Amino acid sequence: MITLNSKLTKQILNNEILNICKLKKTFFGYSLDSNIKWFKKNIKKNDFHILLYFKKVLIGYVCLRRRTAIINNKKKKYFYFDTFIVNSKYKGKNFGNLIMMSAINITQKENIHSFLLCENKLVKYYKKFNFNKIKKKNYDINDHDSSLNGMIFNFSNLKITTKITYYIFS
Repeated sequence: MITLNSKLTKQILNNEILNICKLKKTFFGYSLDSNIKWFKKNIKKNDFHILLYFKKVLIGYVCLRRRTAIINNKKKKYFYFDTFIVNSKYKGKNFGNLIMMSAINITQKENIHSFLLCENKLVKYYKKFNFNKIKKKNYDINDHDSSLNGMIFNFSNLKITTKITYYIFS
């Protein structure tokens, strides 16, 4: 039995946070305690969480962090697409696609764009879902250093005349 839930941080129960952090631990290697501290420090009450369960066990997750970017010298809301994980036992079975489609639906419903950072090996995967790679010269991340690829989704209606400045943590 597959269950897909999306909810805001303020709707998430403590045991769900614990399960998210346990799943993150399997992927990123940080301790459970470190993951919980990071979650409490960086996740805001109106961020979206998409949780995928198989037989009541959390096997997939992504967080759409509601943040602000400066586009054409104006503040605009966007989603920082963060922590996309599928348990390694379930990769290659289209579970990730379910999470992606849910994230896309939320982004379109909110009528804002998404921005993510990823390794080279994941660019092709995100392109399948209409994320576009953005050149490093066309954006800055004001509160985070990264050498990863920047990709955007749901951005075609914005006409860009200046470099985009993203804020991930503030």
